[in-house]
Formats: sequence, structure tokens, C-alpha cells
Amino acid sequence: FVAEPRVDQDLDRLFGFSEFMLRQGLRPGARLLEAGVLRIADPQSRVLRELGLPAGSRVIYIRRLRTAAGEPLVIASTWLPEARFPDFLRHDLRRQSVYRIMERTGYKPTRAIETIEAVTLTAEQAALLGVAPGSAALLIRRTGYSNGVPVEYAEDYYRGDRTSFRVRLGE
Repeated sequence: FVAEPRVDQDLDRLFGFSEFMLRQGLRPGARLLEAGVLRIADPQSRVLRELGLPAGSRVIYIRRLRTAAGEPLVIASTWLPEARFPDFLRHDLRRQSVYRIMERTGYKPTRAIETIEAVTLTAEQAALLGVAPGSAALLIRRTGYSNGVPVEYAEDYYRGDRTSFRVRLGE
């Protein structure tokens, strides 16, 4: 048994998944799991809080299984303020980068705040990623900003056995 090498990602610059994979020499892919517009009524919603939106706001929700060289690596969930991206769901989310689509609207994130947390995968998440239920994963929560305004909130579950992150601190 030979373990596949980990996919290393640097957290010193803001890149989308596709660009990270291309920089590693891997072909990025996506399987669309869900996409639509949601009205979030709960004023305590993390999504609304992170996007700075009031209760009752409409957000675009996208959930995809991201792959590298055909191997599932990440379950990526993204929420965007619908008012900023009214035509977003007309794009082919299986073939196009979310950040590339955002860039065309003039609201691609240029800054983000991320938190990284060690978690275990549910049975549904594990099945999507092709690992055993309860396997280790890294949950990355990200709020992306364009011109100081939050334009993206994401929760990404990365396979713990196939990914690692490098953070650069200081100068």
C-alpha cells in the first residue's frame, strides 16, 4: 500500500481551488451537488452575519464536490449575496471557477479571513469524498472581501489524508 502524496496549499495568497490545483500540476474538477437561491430568515444565521446581511436576505448557495486529477478532495459550500451576483447561476458551475465568475462582475475577493478546524466527516460527507465515516478532515471557513465588503462566505471540508496547508507568518 502506497499513500498518495498530500496536496499542499499555501495560505499566503488568496486563490480559488482551481488555481491552487493548476499550480500543483493537477487538473481541477467539480461535481455540482446543489445550487440555488435561498432566503435566510434566521437573524442568528452565520451566513448572514459573515456577509453582513439582514434577516430575510437572499443568497446564492452552491455546493460542489471538488476534485484534483479526478480524485475527490473537497466538499465546497459557498454563499454569495444575490444582489451582487444576480446572474451567477446562469454560469456552468461544473466547468467554471467561482472566483473567475466573481471576477467578471468586479467583485472577486481580494482579501479573506479563514479559520481552520479539525473535524470528522459524517457518513454523507465521507461517501462523497470516498473515505470511511468518521475520517479526519479540515473544515475551512472563509469570508472573502472585495473593496472591504464581504462578498463570499464558504465552508470547505478537505480530506485530512490528502491535503495539508502551509501558512506563512511575518515578513
